Amino acid sequence: MQPEMVPRFRINGKYYKKEELSEREIKKILEKRVEDAMAVIHYEKEKS
Repeated sequence: MQPEMVPRFRINGKYYKKEELSEREIKKILEKRVEDAMAVIHYEKEKS
């Protein structure tokens, strides 16, 4: 038996395989994390 690497994402302490999350869910999570990180450095988006 060969070892197999399985990519996983950890979200709020729980691990998910890429097949368990939809593209929309991943995009929403990443957008929230980027917004939170930018808020920490007091960055504001330009209003369009």
